[in-house]
Parts: sequence; C-alpha cells; structure tokens
Amino acid sequence: MLAECRPNDPSIWAYIGRCHGRRGQWQDSDSAFKKAIEVASATNQPTWWIHRDWGHIRARFGFYPAAQRHLDNAKASGGRNDPSCIAADAYVKWRTDQREIAKREFEFLITHYGNHGYTLKTYSMLLDEIGNTERAKELRRQLRVVESEMNVPLPYDIEVESDADE
Repeated sequence: MLAECRPNDPSIWAYIGRCHGRRGQWQDSDSAFKKAIEVASATNQPTWWIHRDWGHIRARFGFYPAAQRHLDNAKASGGRNDPSCIAADAYVKWRTDQREIAKREFEFLITHYGNHGYTLKTYSMLLDEIGNTERAKELRRQLRVVESEMNVPLPYDIEVESDADE
C-alpha cells in the first residue's frame, strides 16, 4: 500500500479517502481523511484542502449535512477563498434547496474565477434546473473554450452543445 511507503504524506491519505468514498466505503473513507488531517497537523501542513476534498466526496454522493460540516471546516481553516471550496459549498446549497445562496456563490465565482471548470459545469446545471437555459448554454460554451485552451478532455460527464445545435 502506498500509505506504507509514504505514511507522512497527507495527500496519499486524502487520495485513499476519496477512493474509499467512490466505492461507498464510508467508514474507511472517513478514517483515511482523519489520518490525512492528523498527518498534516503533525507536520505543520495546511488541512483546509483535506476538509474540502472530504466535503466534496460526501457532497458528490448526496451526504449533504456531512459535506457541509467538512466544507465549513475547510473555510474555517484557511480555504475561505479557494474557488473549489466555494463551488462545492454552492453545490451543497443548491442540493439542499438554498438556490438563491447557491446562485450568489456561483456568480461570485464566475466574476472572480471565470475559468473554473467545476463552477461552469455545476452552475450551468443549476441554471438549467431553474429555467435559465440561455445562461446555462453560455456557461457550457465558456467551459468548452476553457477546456480547449487547456487541451484536455471534458472530465465532467456533461453534454456540451456543438455550434450546430444553436
């Protein structure tokens, strides 16, 4: 196991936590994230990003109260201005029927971090849900431009309209 080779690397423990989460092994996931925080704290490394990742994996699978706790911890421990932390928080707000708060957070991100892929993808989904399809299409076009400039495939499992669809 990689953690045996690098037991003092919090990123390894966080990766293990995310892997267990994707497999639905929540007790193992939580244990790995706790270990990541323990290792980071013991080596005077930041922990906010671990809380953010823990919250994100919980949100991804619909565990919104747990996700919110972890995201709140991330913000409190240094991640308040991290776009991924804000976007995950906005996602949780959206999924817990706090759409207006989610929209404000997403709009903040679009204004300050306009090329943040997760924000573009997730906010477009919220906009589709509330009937603002034109703005949603605009964000997906922007995502397509960002991804093409980065020369990477779309990793977000969404359909992006081609120019022929418009």
